Amino acid sequence: MTTNMNNTVKSSRKQPVSIEQITACEAIVSQAKKNAKLLNGQLIVSIPVKYLAVDHEYQREIAGSRWSKVLDIASRYNSAKAGVILVSYRKSDGAFYIIDGQGRYEAAMKASLSAVNCQILMNCTQRNEAELFMSQDENVTKVSTHAKVKAGIVAQHDDCMKLNEIMNKYGVLNSRQITSIGSALSIVEEDPEALDWVFSIIYRAGWNEMKNGFSQFVIKALYTMYEREVLGYYPGCTKQEPNEEIGRKIQTVLIPIMRENSPTVFSSVASLYCNSAKTKYLNVYTIFSSIVANGNREFLLKLHNMQVKIPEKVLAAK
Repeated sequence: MTTNMNNTVKSSRKQPVSIEQITACEAIVSQAKKNAKLLNGQLIVSIPVKYLAVDHEYQREIAGSRWSKVLDIASRYNSAKAGVILVSYRKSDGAFYIIDGQGRYEAAMKASLSAVNCQILMNCTQRNEAELFMSQDENVTKVSTHAKVKAGIVAQHDDCMKLNEIMNKYGVLNSRQITSIGSALSIVEEDPEALDWVFSIIYRAGWNEMKNGFSQFVIKALYTMYEREVLGYYPGCTKQEPNEEIGRKIQTVLIPIMRENSPTVFSSVASLYCNSAKTKYLNVYTIFSSIVANGNREFLLKLHNMQVKIPEKVLAAK
C-alpha cells in the first residue's frame, strides 16, 4: 500500500481513500474490540453509514419486491428490532463491506439514520465474504435476543438500558439468567415499572437463584397479575392506582408460599389444568391470583394436597 502526495492511499475502490477515513475506521474497530469484552468476543459496534459499503460483485441488487420491503422497514425503522448487520472490514478500502443486512442498511439510509449496529468480521478475503453470503440461506444464524440486549446496552438503546438497570437492581449480572429475555424486553418496552415489580417479586421469593425463576411462565404470570390484580387493568379499561390491599396479601400470603416452593412446583400444578406451554402462564397466574383473592384455609389445603408447601404461619392466619 503506497501513500501519494495528496494524503490518500490506493485501494480497490474506485475513489481514492483518505488517511483520515482509514484512521476513523481503525478507531471503530478499536471500540468494537473493547465492546467484545461484554459481548462474548463478538465485535459489535455502531458504525456510521458513510463507512459501510456494498460489493456488488457478489451482493444481489435490490429491486422489485425487495425495494417495497426496504421502504416498509424504513417507514418504521426500529434499531432494537433490526438487529446487527454483518460486515467485513477492509482496511485498504477504509470501509466495512456488508455481508448480511444490505436491505436493512438501505432502509436505514432511507430513514436518514446516521449509524447502525454492526458485527465486524476481520481478515476476510473477498472470496470469504462471497462464501459467507452464499451460505446465508443454507445456514442462517440469527442473532439471539440475549446478544441483541447486550449490543443494545453498548449502543445505549433506551429499552435495553432500562432492562439492564432493573437487572442490576435485583442482582442479575448476566442476561442469560433470564431464560425468557424476550418476555422481559417486551414488558420493559411497554411498562418498565411493571417489569421492576415482576423482578421484585421473583427476588423476594428467592426464585432469582432457582431454575425457571425467570422463565416465560413465571414472568408472564406475574406481569398478568400486576396488570389485572394490582392495577385492575383489563383490555378496554383504564389502569388504576396500585391496590394496596392486594399488595399486602401478596406480601403476607403469596410470597411466603412462593419461598417454600420452586417455580417447577407451580409449573407442575399448572399442568394439571393444561399442558400447553402457551397457556401455562395463564394457569400459573390463576393459581397466584386465587391464593391472593381466595386464600382461605380450604383452598390452601387443596393446594397442599397437590404438593404445594404452605407455611404454617400462613395457614394459622386463616
